[in-house]
Amino acid sequence: MISTRDFLLYLVALLFVLYGIGGTLFYDSWHVASTKSEPVPFTNEEVLLGAVITTAVDTRSENINRLRSKLASGAGEAPAGPPVFTSVDETITSSSSQAGGELFLCSGYQAAGKDLVAWPATGVVDTVIEGARVYRDLNSEGSVLLQLPASPVAMASPNCLPSSVVGVTLSGQLIDNQATSLVRAESAVLIGYALDGFPIYTKPEALVALDECGGTSAFGDYRYLVGADQDFLLACFKGIPASF
Repeated sequence: MISTRDFLLYLVALLFVLYGIGGTLFYDSWHVASTKSEPVPFTNEEVLLGAVITTAVDTRSENINRLRSKLASGAGEAPAGPPVFTSVDETITSSSSQAGGELFLCSGYQAAGKDLVAWPATGVVDTVIEGARVYRDLNSEGSVLLQLPASPVAMASPNCLPSSVVGVTLSGQLIDNQATSLVRAESAVLIGYALDGFPIYTKPEALVALDECGGTSAFGDYRYLVGADQDFLLACFKGIPASF
């Protein structure tokens, strides 16, 4: 039998347990009710404007006309300052040479060669400054004549030739695309730099496959390879040519 004393102890313990459970349930229900969120209606509803998806517009023809106007007006001249590059984004036409090769000419191609550009006969020096190969005229207080990228980037598609001026020799003279007399008898000799910044070398003794512009990456970095047997030096620009 359970004594009266033990019965009273069990009863008190049971009351404490029931009291604790009841208090917890009451607190939870009261806390949830007191923190319940109520939706607040807007008294002044306004229309929210979002992004509008429009049909894509092809602006290629517009860009071509804009660049043609810029080139015709003489814009793009390279003053002192950061390098100025002009992307020739226009229709490419082809012209076959006597040897059967193909030139990629811009629609506004000018064939007058070096006579198109006011370029001093002597006193032209070049220095590489902040990623640009800068050509200066020592006869005119070092004024900037032209800037080429010192680390040019080869493009997936070739750029057409805007004129027959395609580069600058190591001695600071402009290179006409038909001036094959510049090609020396020695193989793998650096002649100068094309207007897109890539170097122009004479062809090596070993046969190397060339791309559509007359260049190759067989020697690590991209370069143009030219020979005395050619009717022109470059067929197109692998990079983006700089403008005068």
